Amino acid sequence: PPPPTTALGGLLTQLGRRHDKLTYQPSNITWSHLPPLDLPKQRKLKKRARYEAMSERALADLPAWLAAIGAGEPSAPEGAHQLLTG
Repeated sequence: PPPPTTALGGLLTQLGRRHDKLTYQPSNITWSHLPPLDLPKQRKLKKRARYEAMSERALADLPAWLAAIGAGEPSAPEGAHQLLTG
């Protein structure tokens, strides 16, 4: 499966948890589906910086998983990073 630090991996991790069939509510991806950053307790990031760090962590984790499944290097359309970071 994809790394749990990625959106797809986070969703799959969430789906793999035990849920009460009567109360389970599916959802779209949210930041809460991803594992928290490993930061010292005294270092708290603002929301935008935290989300950017989580995104960078996911992008750093993708190449190893893609290589493991034989998919090659990830690529994004030119200018995609600019769209995401403003």
